[in-house]
Amino acid sequence: MVQQMVQQFGSMSVQNNWSSLWGQEGVNLLADRNIKTKTVDIVPGQDTRDCNRNVMRSTLQKVPETASLLQKSRLPFGLLIHPFCDYENIPIIQDRTIVRCRNCRTYLNPFVRLLDQRRWQCNICHRVNDLPDDFLVDPVTHKLINYPLDQPELSHATVEFVASVEYMVRPPQPAAYLFVFDCSAHAFHLGYLPVMADTIYSCLNSIPGDTRTMIGFIGFDSRIHFFNLGDKKPQHMIMPDIKDVFIPSPESLLVNLHSKRPVIEHFLYKTLKELFNHDGVSQPVAVDSGSAMGSALSAAYEVISSIGGRITVIQATLPSLGPDGSVLANREDPNNRASNSSNTAQLTPLLNPATDFYKKLALDCSEHHVAVDLFNLSPTFSDLATVGQVAKVSGGSVFYYGATGANMATNPGRVLARFSTDLVHYLCRNIGFEAVMRLRCTKGLSIHTFHGNFFVRSTDLISLPNCNPDNGYAMQISIDEDFKDFNSVCFQAAVLYTNPAGERRIRVHTLNLPIVSTLSDVINFADQEAITAMLCKMAVDRSMSSNISDAREAMINAILDLLSTYRNVAPYEASYGLTTSYSTRLLPLYISALLKHTAFRVGISTKIDERVYAMERLKSLPICHITTYIYPDLYPVHTEFNPFAGEYPKPVQLSFANVDRNGVYLLDTYECIYLYICKSVNHQWLSDVFGVTQWAKIPDDGDYYSDGGDPKVSKTSRYSTHHNLHNDSSNRLPATPTSVTPLPRLDNPTSMRLNAFIDYLMSSRPLMPHFFLLREDSRLRYSFLQYMYDDRSESAFSYYEFLQHLQSQLKG
Repeated sequence: MVQQMVQQFGSMSVQNNWSSLWGQEGVNLLADRNIKTKTVDIVPGQDTRDCNRNVMRSTLQKVPETASLLQKSRLPFGLLIHPFCDYENIPIIQDRTIVRCRNCRTYLNPFVRLLDQRRWQCNICHRVNDLPDDFLVDPVTHKLINYPLDQPELSHATVEFVASVEYMVRPPQPAAYLFVFDCSAHAFHLGYLPVMADTIYSCLNSIPGDTRTMIGFIGFDSRIHFFNLGDKKPQHMIMPDIKDVFIPSPESLLVNLHSKRPVIEHFLYKTLKELFNHDGVSQPVAVDSGSAMGSALSAAYEVISSIGGRITVIQATLPSLGPDGSVLANREDPNNRASNSSNTAQLTPLLNPATDFYKKLALDCSEHHVAVDLFNLSPTFSDLATVGQVAKVSGGSVFYYGATGANMATNPGRVLARFSTDLVHYLCRNIGFEAVMRLRCTKGLSIHTFHGNFFVRSTDLISLPNCNPDNGYAMQISIDEDFKDFNSVCFQAAVLYTNPAGERRIRVHTLNLPIVSTLSDVINFADQEAITAMLCKMAVDRSMSSNISDAREAMINAILDLLSTYRNVAPYEASYGLTTSYSTRLLPLYISALLKHTAFRVGISTKIDERVYAMERLKSLPICHITTYIYPDLYPVHTEFNPFAGEYPKPVQLSFANVDRNGVYLLDTYECIYLYICKSVNHQWLSDVFGVTQWAKIPDDGDYYSDGGDPKVSKTSRYSTHHNLHNDSSNRLPATPTSVTPLPRLDNPTSMRLNAFIDYLMSSRPLMPHFFLLREDSRLRYSFLQYMYDDRSESAFSYYEFLQHLQSQLKG
C-alpha cells in the first residue's frame, strides 16, 4: 500500500514538472494578487513562415477538431487582424504570375502541400493545382531554380503582389483628399482653424500621393462655403440653400495638389485666416452659430464620388441645420449620467444612432470608394453615436477630443497641440485607396460576425474605401464540420488596394493553426489577450443591442464558464483555491478592468460621447494596442533601468498599494500618460529630472486646469491658450509639439533615461497621448486614481473581491 502511494506521488510530481515545463500548470488566482507582475509570457522568435502576432492572431492557438469540443471549451473562437500594419520587410512580388488555387482562389502560401516541382495542393479547399512555368524562374537571372520553397510565397506568411490589369475594374484612382471644416462661431471660440490651416500647410510635401494627387476644402456654418482653387487666387463662394445644395464649378473644388500648389498655399496661409479668423483686432468676425454639417458632407460626397478618396470632417458643435435626419438634438441629460446596474437600459437608445442619415451617406460613400474620417473637437454633446456612423460604415476613423479633463473647455492649448500632432500623423501616414479585404478559411469553418469600421459586402468580403495602419478588425469563427482527419486549419486575409503612387497591390497574410482533440489542449493554448479583445467587442455589440448590464453580465459569465470548464479539465488542481490554466490566468484581471472601463462602467458620471468613443476604440484598435487600452501599464520610473540597453522598468499592477510614497510612477493608458510624483521622492531625482529640489515647485497640470469657460493659464503654463498657440511674428506653429513629452531634457543620466523611456513608449503607437504631470496633491489626482482598477471603488469590486465573487458563484 505504501509503495503504491509512493508511486502515485512520484507520477504526480513528474506530471506536474512536465506541465510546468510547457506552461500548462494550473494557477491559483487567489494565491497571489499581483499575478500580472510576477508572470511573464515569453513570445517565441518569429519565423517568416509564421504570421506576425501583430498582424493576424487567433483567440485559440490550437483549434478544436469538432464544434462540440469548441462548445465544451466555452471560449470564443475568432481572429483579430491588423492587415495594413506598418510591417517592415514585406516581400514585394512583381513581373510574374500570381499563383492562386483554381477553385477557391487562395493565394500560394507556406502551408500548401507541394506534391512535386510542378504541382501543389491547396490548404483551404484541398484541390491540386499546377505551378506556372515562370514560378520556377529566377526573376533576376532568368534561370531555373532548384528550390521552389525559397520563393517568397512559400517562405513568408505575409507577401505583397503588384497586381496586373485583371485585378482592376477601372484605372487606379489618384489620391484625393477633401477637407470639410466647421467655420461657425463655435469653431472660432475653439480656435482650431489656424491650427488646422498651419498643419495642413506644413504637411503638403508629405501627403501620400503622386503627380495626380488632388485636394479641396469646404466650410460650413449655417451655409456651405465652397472654395474655387482653379484660378490664380482662391475664390470664396457661399451656398445659403442647405437643403438643395448645388455644386458650383465642381472641377475647381478638387484640384491637383502640384499644379495648383501656389493657390492652395495662398488659401491655407492667407485666405482662410482673412475670411474666418480675425478682423484685425484679434476678434472673431463670425457670429453664425449654425451647423449644416450634414449638408456639407452631402456636398463633399457629390464633389469626390466620381473619383473616390478621403473626406476629413472637423466638427465643432452639434449639427443644427440641414435636410431631414441630419439635424440632431441634445439627447443627453447631464444630471443623469451616472447609471447603475438597474437602469442601464435607458442608455441603450443613446448608444445607437438617432437617425440613419449619416449611415446612409456612409453607405453611398463606401459604394464609391470614399471613406470619411471625423475629428470631433466639441467639449459639449455632439452625438457621436449618430455622426460617428459616417466614419464607422465608410471604413474611416473617429478622433475625439472631448474627454473629461482634457477638452477644449478645460485645457484648449493642450487639446489644440494634440490635434495638430494627430493631424500630422493622419495626413502623412500610409494609406490604401479603393480597398477590399477577403478572408478565406479552410473548408468546414465559417465567419459569422465582423467587428470594426467597414461595410460587409458578403460573408467573407468587406469594403474598405481607405485602409490605414491604425485600424484593426475582428471576425468570429464557427466550426461547421469535423476536422478529425486534419492536422491543421488555415486562414488567409487578402487586401486588394491602390497605393498612393497609383499601383494596384494585393497584401496577403496567411495563418496556420494546429488541430487538437482534447479539451485541455484547447484551454492550455488559449490566447488570453486575443480572447479579452474579442470579448470586449462582443460586449460592445451587446450593450447596443440590449444594455450595458447585460454586457457586463456576459463578460462575467464568460469567466465563470472558463473556470467551470477548467474544473472539469483538471479536477485535482481545481480542488484548491480558484484555479485556471496558465494561459488564461490574466483573463479575470482584464475582465475586472473592463467592468470599470469608460465603455462599461456604472455608478460613475460618464458623458455619452465619451462612452461611445471608448466603445468605438474597443471595436477598432488593433491587437498590439488594445491590451494597454483595457489594462493600462503602471511603471515605477524612480527605479534603476537602462533603456539604452533595452532594459525598461517592469510594470506593477494597478493598485495604489503598489505606489510607494518615495516613488514616481508613469501610467500609460494609451490615450493618456500620467507622471505621478509622490511627495517623499528623492530630492536628487527632482533635481535631475526637473531642475528643482523642492517638490512643491514641480509644475502640475492641475494648476492649469479649468472647470469650464476660459482656461486658467499662468505665466508658467506648459500649454498656451488658443489665442497664443501661434508665434505673433510668423503665425506658424511652434517647432516643438508640446503635447508629446513636456519634460525638460537635462544633461544627466536620470533625465536622459526617463526621456528615452517615454520616447520608446511614444514610438510604439500612431497617435500621441495627452501627457499629464501630476503631484500627489494635484487637482487632477482623480484622473490618475480612477485607473487603479485593482482597488475597490464605490460602485465596483476590487480585483480580489471580484475573484471571491467568482468563487462564490461557482460554489453556488
